Parts: sequence; structure tokens; C-alpha cells
Amino acid sequence: MRTLILSGVCLLLSFNLFSQANDTTYYSAYHVHLDYSEKEHAAYYELNNGKNREGKVDRFFPSHEPYGYAHYKQNILEGFSRTLFKNGRLKEEGNHSKLTKIGVWKLGFENGQSFATLEFGGDNSSNLYTVISLLDSLGNTLVKDGSGFYKGPEPFNMEATIEGEFRSGIKVGEWVRKKEGRTLDKENYSELGEFVSGTSWDKEGNIYHYTEREVQAEHVGGVEGWHKHLQRNLKYPKKAKRNNIEGAVFLSFIVDKNGEVSNVEVLKGIGYGCDEEAIRVVESSKWLPGLQRGQPVKSRMAFRIVFRLR
Repeated sequence: MRTLILSGVCLLLSFNLFSQANDTTYYSAYHVHLDYSEKEHAAYYELNNGKNREGKVDRFFPSHEPYGYAHYKQNILEGFSRTLFKNGRLKEEGNHSKLTKIGVWKLGFENGQSFATLEFGGDNSSNLYTVISLLDSLGNTLVKDGSGFYKGPEPFNMEATIEGEFRSGIKVGEWVRKKEGRTLDKENYSELGEFVSGTSWDKEGNIYHYTEREVQAEHVGGVEGWHKHLQRNLKYPKKAKRNNIEGAVFLSFIVDKNGEVSNVEVLKGIGYGCDEEAIRVVESSKWLPGLQRGQPVKSRMAFRIVFRLR
């Protein structure tokens, strides 16, 4: 029996190593596709070529332990996903709808203790989620039925801590976020949970004041400028014209802190040169970076470019 078990392990390792050499795709913790040269910064990898993902797809840590799995529909996150710690304990699980978290999500600590129960999809745009419960790593309840003063790890970013009051599942009053003893930001919320204003500090001590927690990256000319860029630069591929090919190419790409575009990839294409043309047009566009708590950040964007014959 021992010989059979060892043989099975060897076969599994051989398969993983072989797949890595041929069709492994690396991703950051925020599901951004990384180039092979960036794999040392990867949070996990999938055994595929980054395209045509459908149904359940297993994920692995770079050291090959199970990272969890996710469900896809036409290469886009859709359905249930689960992420694990290296020891196999639950880190987070819940549903996506077109890349966006929806419904109830459950989070855990590395020791196996439950951490948080959150709900996404509410009407309050100032709060990303509504808190149902929060516990510490010993199992003590800190927030029950959405109310209570909380000081502990930040959900989905356990390297930072947050401190403030939850009332009916949303933040009220002043909230402070810290990491390794350094204050990252302070924010103020109304009695109704609406975000009012905030102040953040970067590593150099520069101060940023903001009245919007997040500002999405946008084309330098706004929506109108983006449409003009497409009209002036998008060329219908000859092969697609000859074959009467029409449809939409769905892409994702990164806009960095300086507004530069990178990591353009086709999520769902139509072929006949249209995918390559869509990538070319996106790569030639100019963007303003997104802002998070007043500071420029790297953003992941998702767009579709429609090819229509007239």
C-alpha cells in the first residue's frame, strides 16, 4: 500500500511540473494575469493558457499546494470560488457575477477559526459590503448582527488592521486603518453609513485628502475621448470582412500608476484578426490612473470592442 501511495504522489508532481512548462498561467492575488517573468510575484497559478476557461478551474500556490478553485463562464469569473491558506484551511469563499463579488461571503483565519460573514450587493455605495459578523482568531464575537466596535484584521487584506464602529452592518463615525504600526488612512462616515471624507499617507509621508474612496481609471478624454479613439484608430481586419465576421471582443488590461497600459489579454474573442486589432487599439490608448484613497494605483480594466459591418 505504501508503494502505491508514493507512486501516486510522484505521478501528480510529474503532471504539475510538466503542465507548468507548457500551459501554466500565473496570477496576482487580485486575479491579474502575470507574465512568466513576473511569476515570483504570483499568488497562484492555473493549469491552462489563460483562455477559454469554462466551469470549475483548480488553482495552486507557486509551491504547488492547492490554492482553491473558481468557476468561469466564457473565461470570466462567474459562480462560486474558494481560496485556501497553505495549510488547507478556508481563507474566503463566495460567488461572483461577471468578476464582481455578490451575495454572502465567508472568511476564515489560518487556524481554522471563522473570521467574517459579509454580504455584497447592497444599495449603500459607500460600503463595499454589509457586515453580518466578525470574530477574532480565538472565536470571540466582536461584531454580531452587524453591530459593534471592531478592531482587527481588514477583510480581504489581513496584513492591515481597521478600527471603528459598525452599526446595522455598515461603518459609522471615524475609522482608522494601520499596517505594521503605521497609519495608512483615516475616514469619516455619516450616521447613515455614507462616506464623507478621508486622509491617507503614503510610505514617504505625503498626505492625500479625498472625498471619493475610489476613482476608476479612465481614458484621458473620458468616455467621449475613448469613442473617438476607437473611431479614428480601429481598423476592420480584411480577413474578418471577407468572412462577414461580426461580434464583440472582450478584453482586460492593466492601467498602472502612471496611466500606462499593460497586460492586455482577450477574455473572449471572435478571431479572424479582430482579437489582435482590439489589443492593438487598447495598447495605443492613453489613460489617467485610478485613485484609491486619493493615491494613484494600478487598476484592472475590462472592456468590449464591437466589430460591426455596415
